[in-house]
Amino acid sequence: MSKAQPSRADRELLVLCREFGLHDAEIKIGKKHHKLFIGGKLVRVLCHGNKSYAGDRGIKNAVADIRRLARGRTNEAHV
Repeated sequence: MSKAQPSRADRELLVLCREFGLHDAEIKIGKKHHKLFIGGKLVRVLCHGNKSYAGDRGIKNAVADIRRLARGRTNEAHV
């Protein structure tokens, strides 16, 4: 049985995390879902494959979560 690999959308989310300065982001692949962890905390659960992103709503929500987290970290650094 082959090991599941991150989908194209997963890789794009990781690139986006890096652009926002979240270098501790990683995707762990489970049996049913991919999980996005940032700083060891579960941020988002993603479905396998790109088909789930067809309507773009899932990816837009994930991007919004990443932006919120990045903005929160930036605000904490300035306090």
